[in-house]
Amino acid sequence: MSTAKSEKHLKEQQLSPEILSEIGQRLRSIRKTLDLTQRELTKQIDVASASYLSEIESGKTKPGFEFMYRFCGHYQVNPMYLMYGDEPQFLKDAPQSQPEEKIPEYDFGNNSELVHGMLRILEKSKMFEFAFLEFCHRYNRNNSKEIEEDIRLYNERKLKESQ
Repeated sequence: MSTAKSEKHLKEQQLSPEILSEIGQRLRSIRKTLDLTQRELTKQIDVASASYLSEIESGKTKPGFEFMYRFCGHYQVNPMYLMYGDEPQFLKDAPQSQPEEKIPEYDFGNNSELVHGMLRILEKSKMFEFAFLEFCHRYNRNNSKEIEEDIRLYNERKLKESQ
């Protein structure tokens, strides 16, 4: 997804004033943890202005994709923390998988080539990774019951196959 399309996608998403306020509070908290003024932060990531950052922190405006991408990338902030409050705050604090763990190959049927192509892009593009993770997180939150049911049915099917 191009930066312009990603920016448009974020602008089109409607966020309640409460959610905007929470995002702003988390952003302010991280900025203060980093011991930066609004002006210093915007200068370091070379995007926006101190007044734009002030509006985000006060919950008056939504952070754009370019801002999120540069802020999270530059300071290694967990975008899921910033948007939803999911810990950890910083990516360096996230649990690391063991190097010997390998992700099993899955057959995605007619979509296998598409899915594997997307996974190759995820390895190379932080922007795509952020957009993909944001989508997955939102989808999981909005469809948790259906996902749990799918998992239950999958486990039942696997159990029957093994008998």
